[in-house]
Amino acid sequence: MSAERLTDFAASETLVVGDMNVDILMGANAGAKTCGVTYGNGTKAELEATGADYIIDSFEELNFLPFSKSSTDWANGCR
Repeated sequence: MSAERLTDFAASETLVVGDMNVDILMGANAGAKTCGVTYGNGTKAELEATGADYIIDSFEELNFLPFSKSSTDWANGCR
């Protein structure tokens, strides 16, 4: 069963946050925006190479990502 059917959110309205390249790949393959965190197991270089839409250095930075809850028109990533 898809997450969309379980939550009533489209993948394009979802942000997958992870610390490894497999997290970013999973989110991208599901059609979600992705955010890599540098305070986990993966490196910033690995997250960049995998194509994370956003990369942050602290959990608090999630509050400052440039997107709107009411729109699926996401801004450019803040690398």
